[in-house]
Amino acid sequence: MKYLILCFIIVSMSISVFAEADDTEIKETGKIVLKMEPEIVELEPMTILGMEIRTKDSETAIPQLWEKFIAHFDKIRNSVIQDRSWGVSYDIVVSDDYIEFTYLAGCEVAATDTIPEGFIIREIPAHKYAVFIHTGPVENIGETYDFIWSEWLPTSQYEYDTSNDLELYDERFNPTSPNSQVILYTPVKDKIPQDTK
Repeated sequence: MKYLILCFIIVSMSISVFAEADDTEIKETGKIVLKMEPEIVELEPMTILGMEIRTKDSETAIPQLWEKFIAHFDKIRNSVIQDRSWGVSYDIVVSDDYIEFTYLAGCEVAATDTIPEGFIIREIPAHKYAVFIHTGPVENIGETYDFIWSEWLPTSQYEYDTSNDLELYDERFNPTSPNSQVILYTPVKDKIPQDTK
């Protein structure tokens, strides 16, 4: 767990992206290769214990938060899966000049009877997500989100459902490897046809 997150901090944020799906078209744009359709899944509720920040500066603030989280990781009890951590983004505000959001670095826990000082609990309800698998060096995550928002969402049968944007870091994550993977979960709901609105 600590090794995975330390790699995250050292290399910083972003990725070449693959959207997981069956029988989908492959699109190549510059350094990014994308499958056009993600997998749509329903996640069960989970409880995340971690540390949060409110930020407009994801490139600096988020790696610093993970570093702080690592320093206190041994205080966590009742983790569900030891080598799995989650990044959670919520309360997102988008303007012409910036994007501001709250980011939580943490892990799933089975019980909340012990909450270390400086940690918070975030309850993640059951929800529908579009799942994108990102493969490659952690450098261009902004391009990944540009694809989701600018290309995939407008042409899909889904629309963004304000909730919790999730990043999963598990045994597939190793930024020193060209095959490193991070899983992005974008909350969605079925798009209502225009003629029924």
